[in-house]
Amino acid sequence: MLGARQNTSGDAITLLRADGGSVTIPLSGPLHNEKAESLARELQSLDNIIASRNALARSEIDAAILSVANESRNDALKELDLALRIAQQTSAGELDDKVLQMAERYSKASKEVLTSQVPTTIYVTTLISTSEANALLHYVSKGDYDAKNLSWISYSEGDKLRIGRYVFRVEPPNLNSGVYEEVVLVVSDPTKRKLTPLRESTK
Repeated sequence: MLGARQNTSGDAITLLRADGGSVTIPLSGPLHNEKAESLARELQSLDNIIASRNALARSEIDAAILSVANESRNDALKELDLALRIAQQTSAGELDDKVLQMAERYSKASKEVLTSQVPTTIYVTTLISTSEANALLHYVSKGDYDAKNLSWISYSEGDKLRIGRYVFRVEPPNLNSGVYEEVVLVVSDPTKRKLTPLRESTK
């Protein structure tokens, strides 16, 4: 139940994971981290918004949008949980900033979904391109990607996709330069995105 996904005591915030477990974010002590605390409060706010919107959902489109927001929220909490567990296992006891940045990215994605204009159709037009010349684009749902079920589907600009989260794969003509993967939220009609692979210089 969405309304029971969080709890705040004097010294910690507890958030419910997708699997029914919980993550406790300390508000004091050696594992306290201001960025983690801020993120936990953002996730509390997202939980309240998702619960409120869920109570008013009336269509398959509403449900799909909320699913995307909720899945992004769950990924944010997963990364926050990982940062806390890593800190508990290291002598320094500090939360990994890169993991926290990933958590913030997922949290921001969830918020963006909830504030975006709801499309009028469950299948929306997508205009996904890349800065990589002559590259091929393939995609798979984020759920299948996480489950290692990598049945990549060839993508052409203008394809209609169901509202959801996808991982897009950019394959350059010269595979020696490596492939690039990025999560894309398909929630607007049309959904426009330009994938720009960022690679370190070989110089």
